[in-house]
Amino acid sequence: MKLVKHSYEKELNYLLKHYLEPSEEEKKVLKKIVNEFKKKLEELLEEEVFIGGSYAKNTYLKGKNDVDVFIRFKEEKRMRVLEEKLSVFKNLQVVRGSRTYYRINFKKILFEVVPILKIKSANDFKNITDVSPFHVDFVNKHLTRKQKNEVRLLKAFCKANNLYGAETSVHGFSGYVLELLIAYYGSFLNVLKAISEAKPPLIISFNKSKPINVSVITLIDPVQSKRNASKSVSGEKFSKLQFLAKKFLLDLKYNKSIMKYFKPKKMTIKKLQSLSNKRGTKLFVKKIRIEGDSEKFLSKLNKKLKNIKSRIEAEGYSVYDYAYFLNKNEVIIYFEIETLKLSRMKKHYGPPVSVDLKHFEEFIKKWGENKVYVSENHLCVDVRREELDVLINSLFKNYLT
Repeated sequence: MKLVKHSYEKELNYLLKHYLEPSEEEKKVLKKIVNEFKKKLEELLEEEVFIGGSYAKNTYLKGKNDVDVFIRFKEEKRMRVLEEKLSVFKNLQVVRGSRTYYRINFKKILFEVVPILKIKSANDFKNITDVSPFHVDFVNKHLTRKQKNEVRLLKAFCKANNLYGAETSVHGFSGYVLELLIAYYGSFLNVLKAISEAKPPLIISFNKSKPINVSVITLIDPVQSKRNASKSVSGEKFSKLQFLAKKFLLDLKYNKSIMKYFKPKKMTIKKLQSLSNKRGTKLFVKKIRIEGDSEKFLSKLNKKLKNIKSRIEAEGYSVYDYAYFLNKNEVIIYFEIETLKLSRMKKHYGPPVSVDLKHFEEFIKKWGENKVYVSENHLCVDVRREELDVLINSLFKNYLT
């Protein structure tokens, strides 16, 4: 499909300048704080201090307030001394996991200090974090400054639509995966075109390596030929990205503004109640506070919600929708239940999101772009359920007379 020349370039440049790309002054201030913190660590530790993550790759977004710092150890057993040495920082937080790491607030910047093994080859890792310096090197060698701004656009696009993050509570796209997508396809728009046209499973390889295990999107890590960098991406999150990519391209086709794709969609209880009233469902809402490490907390919460759904359905009730959203330190959990009388609306499923753009557009035009959403990897729209009396009379008339 040939895209119409559109003011989207001006809109994207506006986004970059005012919302996404850090100003030179912001970069200067952050660099000073990072260097100061790095110097303090080097005075405390004998090991090499390596600054990593999006800061080191210069793909971070405006207003960044966290930086990854890696301490490179020659032997894993020597990592035990790190906690004691870092205890000089009064606000030290210890995060237990496959390998313990640390959080330190320093001059309003959150530093995540991660011990890693100093390895010669990316395939010698014992923990995936050991490979982080190789990721930094690859991105810096293969992305131009312009392409790093393309990464910023893709990150902002995914963040605004709750598709960003490889955590088990999100099952979305990590920053590294988005960087690799730009490196492979060249630009933000090319990534959306490729995703819109994909027929899962989508396999991406920089050196034509064949994947061992295939998922909905298999992006072979260019620094580790046996690793699927995008393994965390769920089928639902891939479908939502494909859905948004196709809508984005249609908006370009018809010269519509694309700014809405970069504005976070904030859910509220009031919006939930309005949607539930429209659908004719019964809404249950529960507020809980996040305790401990938020990533672990939300990962466990996802499993609990699935169990709750199973128990509700085991009692004969139908769950129309359920999820949660964050509000500061609170989690708002909701379940929409189809009442015994049955909901006023029902889900009408269309083709899979991976359908070609022509049929995708036909479905959007038929039902209205603001009414169509993604459910179970298919295009879906809420339609009014026919009342029981009307339905029975209609069936009787058509089949019994």
